[in-house]
Amino acid sequence: MPGRDDHPRTLIVSWHWPPANKASAGVLGALFEAAPPGAFHVITRKPVHVAGADCRPMPGDFTARIPPTYVGIADADGAPGPFAAVNAAWTARGMVSRAVALHRQWRFSRVLAVYPHRWSLWAGSRIARHLQLPLVAYMHDLLAEGAPFRGAMQRAFWRRVDRQSLKRAWMILVPTDEFAAHYGRRGIERCWVLPHCTTRVDSYSAGLPRGELHLIYSGLIYEVHAAAMRPFIEATRGLPDLRITFNCNPDGCDGLMRQVGGRWRAHGDAMRELNSADVGVVLLGDDGRHRDEIMGCFPSKLIDYVSIGLPVLAIVPAGSFVDRLVTNSGCGVVVRRTDAASIRSAIARMRDAGRRNRMARAATDLARRLRNASWMPKLLERLWAGAPLPTTGPTPGAAPDAPECATAHDPLRVADDGCSDRVGEIDANEPFAAIDAATGRDTITALEPRESLAMTG
Repeated sequence: MPGRDDHPRTLIVSWHWPPANKASAGVLGALFEAAPPGAFHVITRKPVHVAGADCRPMPGDFTARIPPTYVGIADADGAPGPFAAVNAAWTARGMVSRAVALHRQWRFSRVLAVYPHRWSLWAGSRIARHLQLPLVAYMHDLLAEGAPFRGAMQRAFWRRVDRQSLKRAWMILVPTDEFAAHYGRRGIERCWVLPHCTTRVDSYSAGLPRGELHLIYSGLIYEVHAAAMRPFIEATRGLPDLRITFNCNPDGCDGLMRQVGGRWRAHGDAMRELNSADVGVVLLGDDGRHRDEIMGCFPSKLIDYVSIGLPVLAIVPAGSFVDRLVTNSGCGVVVRRTDAASIRSAIARMRDAGRRNRMARAATDLARRLRNASWMPKLLERLWAGAPLPTTGPTPGAAPDAPECATAHDPLRVADDGCSDRVGEIDANEPFAAIDAATGRDTITALEPRESLAMTG
């Protein structure tokens, strides 16, 4: 059975790992919560042992099933200071040396390097080269095209790391078709689409009509969000019977979020707040500098929303992955322009309890298709394709042939009509086309067409 000692074992190299309350750690925790014992070992940065907002609960046997090895000096990730970069580089080098010792004990067959963080991608690539093992790059976001850099030398260094790591990778895991298509344009074809997963599927009910509509935004705010957040705040200012909760960094949008009551909440408090809301908000704005990342990213907050059946209000660029997923699944309303009239009209639609209930049912259906218990076996099948069994002999040298991976297609183009929650004229299977092709699974049954709710002007 999967996970026995006579099966291949994968070494995960990740800067953030549960219970750290980071978006990437949450995605990893949701996926690997379904991992069988013995299939993985993780090497990660030593965590800061704090309570509250910096930790999220995990199942009691999570650490036993995926043993962690901690490296480095515990610090607050991203904290400014003269030694932050030195500490990060020292920790990454420590990961490499520790992995060599671990390999003598566990005999790994793969190295799975997670981005973010850039240093874990660097360390994972080095470990794979040193141990002569196949490298699997798990790219939640884009590094060369999306990460912020402080200078030309830093930019050149990390773009080289990105280019060389992905060129050498035996397989690249990406969360969306759009990212696979992006890498295809770079000449990197060994991509397999592994969407973010849910660990729970709860039902939502709009209940009886009430006067106040409660919107919630939950997640970090930086440049790609700010371009849509500012118009959203301006458009909603002064609207009657509307409450908006911002669970975010107060310094977002140059301190604007502090003015509207934005603050971080502990994970448990944040989830309780989500359960009390009527609509979950996703914001992405095309600032001209991060277009590839914006068009292809899979915000982890979407998983939090649909896992509890919460309808979604997405203010995102037309043709982006979020536009495609929300529109085709029917789990919410998409606003493709940031003018006040479009945003206010979308909010007016969300006041209809019957419509929210229909969206909630679609969100629950989407969450069921993203269950970790369904996707973990597919990941194991991919990782074990041609993987050598543990051996006491020399470390395997040549990587096996690359797996047969999904052929990415051009992103779906949706007419820019300002705002829509219709799916009638769009193939409802589209968001999962490459996923199904990659896994050999039958195409997902199309959702029933919903009423046309297209906006004009």
